[in-house]
Amino acid sequence: MLEDKNSKKIRRKIRRAYAVSTVSIALVLFILGAVGYFIVNIRMASDRLMENMTMSVMLKDKIKSEDLETLKKNIEKYEGVEHIEFKSKEEAAKEFKEFIGNDFEEFLKENPIPASIEVQMDAKYSTSQHMKDAEQHFGRMAGVREVIYKGEIMDQISNNLRKFNFVMLIFGAVLLIISMVLIVNTIKITLVSKRFLINTMRLVGATRWFIERPMVIRAVTQGFGAWVIAAVMLAGMVAGLNEGLPEIGFTKTPEIMVMLFGCLLLLGVLISTLFTWIILRKMLKSNSKNIYIY
Repeated sequence: MLEDKNSKKIRRKIRRAYAVSTVSIALVLFILGAVGYFIVNIRMASDRLMENMTMSVMLKDKIKSEDLETLKKNIEKYEGVEHIEFKSKEEAAKEFKEFIGNDFEEFLKENPIPASIEVQMDAKYSTSQHMKDAEQHFGRMAGVREVIYKGEIMDQISNNLRKFNFVMLIFGAVLLIISMVLIVNTIKITLVSKRFLINTMRLVGATRWFIERPMVIRAVTQGFGAWVIAAVMLAGMVAGLNEGLPEIGFTKTPEIMVMLFGCLLLLGVLISTLFTWIILRKMLKSNSKNIYIY
């Protein structure tokens, strides 16, 4: 009777340690997933910002229509150009009137604002050097008066983006190290709770693989279970952000979400299985007399 009570007590401790270990791994996966999700969104926001940094190709007043079409085609062919939009003198004047709030043409008796072609670059080509090369290239084209783009702002965005990437890389590395330490300690506690069972199996002559196999399989199951918990939490966070802050435009693109959840699944199963196997191997190599010092 006493032996049954002790067995039940040990089983309860093992189940409790297993549950705590699974939840701990799930929380680590959730934190890593959340950090990854925010990094992806910031990168996408930076790309959108860079793409919106348009270059204005100001045209000469008396450019012929056929020359204008040739110019537009040549600009479209330039490497990295994603989209162009022609803006006539009348459209430019209308926008400027709306901006300043009065009709400047009544005072000047003419429209001094030239027609232009607004050039939008692909995000990966929106670098300072590429934009400078494009400015010089477009400026040499026939019918072009001047080329205007916000070079200083572009340089500032590029510098800030490089700094952000470096900071996030350091932060991610530190978080990963802390997460690994936490997971190792959690798995070790779980295995230590089974040390008497493991030692008994060793004493009756069980092979190393016979002892390892069920625990490694359970580690795979534990990693999967932790991933399920983390995935539900992360999905809830994503849904809450998109519903609560729709103006920010957090991504919920299926390809990105599948890749993110897939990486978390792989990481959860891998770290749970790998660290379980490493710690178990260390326990099995130690002297059975040292069972009480774990």
